[in-house]
Amino acid sequence: MHSALNLIVALLISMATASAVLAGGDDSGALMTTLFERAKAGDIEGLRALESKVEGARSPMVRHAYHLARYIADPEGYAAQYIAEFPEDPSGVMRAVYEVELARGPDGQPLTPRFLYSFDELGKLAERGQPGATRKLFVVSGNSDGVVTEFVCEQTVKALVDRPATSVDALSSLQDDQRKKAYGCFDVASTNELAAVRASVSGLPAGKHDEISRELLRKRSVIPSCGVGRASRLCARLDGAEEDEGWRAGWSTTGGRDAS
Repeated sequence: MHSALNLIVALLISMATASAVLAGGDDSGALMTTLFERAKAGDIEGLRALESKVEGARSPMVRHAYHLARYIADPEGYAAQYIAEFPEDPSGVMRAVYEVELARGPDGQPLTPRFLYSFDELGKLAERGQPGATRKLFVVSGNSDGVVTEFVCEQTVKALVDRPATSVDALSSLQDDQRKKAYGCFDVASTNELAAVRASVSGLPAGKHDEISRELLRKRSVIPSCGVGRASRLCARLDGAEEDEGWRAGWSTTGGRDAS
């Protein structure tokens, strides 16, 4: 799934650096710089002392930065609130990238520990089977764009393979339109990843979310982009219309990613 991801990320960073919101450029930027300085020092009390300033900030991304900073300082203590406060709407998801992930301090260094750190940590929490993180991951995957979509989709596919029951539970909690948008991740998944998802979900015992499991195994009716080009070919394959040897070999694989 991520054959060109590293290149795309590098290009995105270089293109966005000049236009990203630079921390320290205004009051919100200076506050964000202080938040992450205290986060990296593990200074929870110092972060609490900034709460009133955070609440009074004009940018909603300062609030996101605050919850992220507390999570960095104390992952065990603040994971639940970090997950709950993670942006869900398309504008919030992408602003989290441009205004937090790409923000830099006065020294020119990124504020977050690594690029897309907040998204990566959400995925790691989902990998551990955290239901709230898994649900949020699916919502964010459907409301992101570009390189962020590819990055998050890789994590959603991994969640479906490694934690199928938790993932199906999370998908069942979404509204129909949210779930269909999340299924768009299969457009960028590799053959082996799709095979692993199918094998994992097929292995679930019968239960209360059988309908969602059937949706996942009958993707043609739920992927909104089915119709033309690459997506149409993918949907045909998922529906068993293309049964060449390479495809059968791909679906016989139960795990791992291919080289693409």
